[in-house]
Amino acid sequence: ASRDDVIMIHGLTAWNVGDIRNQEADLDLWNKMAKRQAEFLVERTTSDDPKYKDVETWIRLLKDNFPHYFVGDEALKAGLIDELTD
Repeated sequence: ASRDDVIMIHGLTAWNVGDIRNQEADLDLWNKMAKRQAEFLVERTTSDDPKYKDVETWIRLLKDNFPHYFVGDEALKAGLIDELTD
């Protein structure tokens, strides 16, 4: 990526209907999906920073469901990209 590129991550967004059992089942699925997405990021990170190799760090970012932006150097530090290009 270039120094000016922006990488954004965010958690799941959905709308659901049904009784409490449906809501609980959806929440269980969302938690599993957030954990798997966090594991995916940890498995593929190129970062040397231990916090980006921690599944819980990514789960916290995904579960707050705010967009998290990483510009150039930040994306490289987080291991979301392999290198910066001109």
